[in-house]
Amino acid sequence: MLFGLIALVDGYAIAEGKATIAIAFVVVPLLILRRIRRYDGLAVALILTLALPSWYTLGSPQATVFRIAAISALATALFARGVRFTLADAAVVAIVVVAVLGWLLQDDQPGVGKLVLNEMLPLSFYVSARTLPVRQIGRFMTLVSIAGVFGAATVIYEFVAGHVLFHERLSYVWNTTETTIFRPGGIFGSPPTAASVLAMAILCGIPVNRMLNGKWRLMHRVCLAVMTTACALTFTRTSLIGLGVGLLTYLFLMRSSLITPPRLLAGAVTLFVVVVVVLPQIENTRTFQQGIVRPGSLAVREDYWQLALPIITASTHNVIFGIGSERTLISRTGGAVPSSLATAPALFEHSIQNQYVLTALENGFIGLLVLLAWIAAVIRTGLRTVRKESDHLSAALVGVLLAFVVVLVANDALLSQPGFAMAALVSGLIVARSMAKRGTEEDLSRMIRP
Repeated sequence: MLFGLIALVDGYAIAEGKATIAIAFVVVPLLILRRIRRYDGLAVALILTLALPSWYTLGSPQATVFRIAAISALATALFARGVRFTLADAAVVAIVVVAVLGWLLQDDQPGVGKLVLNEMLPLSFYVSARTLPVRQIGRFMTLVSIAGVFGAATVIYEFVAGHVLFHERLSYVWNTTETTIFRPGGIFGSPPTAASVLAMAILCGIPVNRMLNGKWRLMHRVCLAVMTTACALTFTRTSLIGLGVGLLTYLFLMRSSLITPPRLLAGAVTLFVVVVVVLPQIENTRTFQQGIVRPGSLAVREDYWQLALPIITASTHNVIFGIGSERTLISRTGGAVPSSLATAPALFEHSIQNQYVLTALENGFIGLLVLLAWIAAVIRTGLRTVRKESDHLSAALVGVLLAFVVVLVANDALLSQPGFAMAALVSGLIVARSMAKRGTEEDLSRMIRP
């Protein structure tokens, strides 16, 4: 009840543009209830990211909520002691280097540096999270579950309102036609960002729930239910698929009793009944057609990808190095559009909606390689921890990252600061967990107990 009331007050304050009041209602209660002290910086950063629009400013145009969150996150890294450099760390450094060089050597025009900085800021969550000791990992996963309710509440609030309440000036414009059902994005600014962040928050909360007792477990289940509802209301298919992939990954890695031949057979029968009996009853409804099917939406995405591929392969330089960092975004701030993109205005007027294609376009094979290297290195690290320790937290975190991998197929999620921040946080937690000594599930339960 307490978190529900706080979420309602916070949603109203945000809708009225009172960012300072919203921050007070979000940050203070959660810090008190979670009793996080030494790592307040990352905790505050996480709460701000999940509970307030990232583009809101506090007093100065430069003091956006997310920039303040990024600085707060870095404050936690100051407490790091004896941190060992890993392959995942090297991949993160390579991502930054490639983006910066793509700017300085290929797209050095006013405004690009700011765009590059904004895109790299979420990596501060990785830097801080990977320095956490093991006893903090479960606590931060719990905090994700609780703070995510505030963002989820704004998504539901926007859905009930029936129109966009939160919209970032430079972001892609959603819900602009009469042939699509309204899809809320809440404080995250767009339905895909909201769905991807909430899907990752839900997956973070699943292993936490099994380690709580009594009223805390009930409250946590309510949090998961609210986030699941908000995620579904975005009607974002890729994120929902990613959520399913992440959940199945967690169950498989933990050898869950839910994944047994009889239960898989029961699930297959249920799916068959849904397809044969239920689907014909709803497939012609407006909600199903405009929310789930959305005829032509995949074809539009494929058109964007097909427009990008000839540019990527136009020369050896483009294949290896790309056309330059932020080339598809700079035109929105008044910058010059390269001649290679002039024949494909959709690539900078809208969105490519595939992070892998976008990375290959702007930073070439090298950029795509370091992105995949980062993801692969972190997943490998998490799987090794799961195999060695049968760790529920690491299994869930691997599921989160795999969900993000799915999201990247139909969403340029690295341009979304909240989404990228969540993926960076999870990656850092995986690396931090791999540094810990073997611990029992009872130890982990004590670590996250309220």
